[in-house]
Amino acid sequence: MWNVVICDDQAEILRNVAQKLNSLKMEEIRSIICFQYADFMIGELEEQRFDAGIFILDVKLKEMNGIDLAGRILRLHPNSQIIFMSGYNDYFEDAYEVEHCFFLRKPVTDVKLEKAMRRAIKNLGDKKKNFFYVENKSGQYVIDCSEIFIIERRKRKLLVMGENGKLLCSFYGKLEEAGAKLPDHFFQCHNSILVNFRKARSISSEAFLMIDGSKVAISRSHKNECKSSFARFCSERRAKAEAKEE
Repeated sequence: MWNVVICDDQAEILRNVAQKLNSLKMEEIRSIICFQYADFMIGELEEQRFDAGIFILDVKLKEMNGIDLAGRILRLHPNSQIIFMSGYNDYFEDAYEVEHCFFLRKPVTDVKLEKAMRRAIKNLGDKKKNFFYVENKSGQYVIDCSEIFIIERRKRKLLVMGENGKLLCSFYGKLEEAGAKLPDHFFQCHNSILVNFRKARSISSEAFLMIDGSKVAISRSHKNECKSSFARFCSERRAKAEAKEE
């Protein structure tokens, strides 16, 4: 299920589109979040006060261009599905400056809105295997696995960390359960750490050296298994690369 954001500076249109979405009664929609001010919406998203998989954006907004807004959303959450809407034909070509899945012309019809939503939901489903899905009080986070360096447990909370120690999100859960949802190239190297082999440059007896220069500790109990698993991973990656060259 997905949270859907609608952003339009005209309150009447905002209500109308939200009502149409509700009337579709799509099981995939968890909640509908409405914003009349783009700068407030992007601020809340940056502060991780909410999350959404689908954004329906007016192209012409008072505070900022809807296309620029979409770009900022995609930099924060690259897998988000963007649906543009506009009553002006002038913006149709400009919308292709950023990735989006549909362009709705105002007034928005039920048929076109449903078509746009079906496409967005399908796109999210197709990408699901390459993403890590997290739920917390703020909503659902969908993180590209290629952005994750480690997942570390601190007390009862799991921290999903990216390059240079950037915190991508945090949630309460068990490390083993998180690992079961991740691709095979994530490996437990410590009682409290899962490491992404694809972000590791090399391994020593005590730590992984990551591509950003950081080190990830390997506990004594995981040392032998880590070495053999990482060696196998590197061997398989070389074989795949050689096969592509042929």
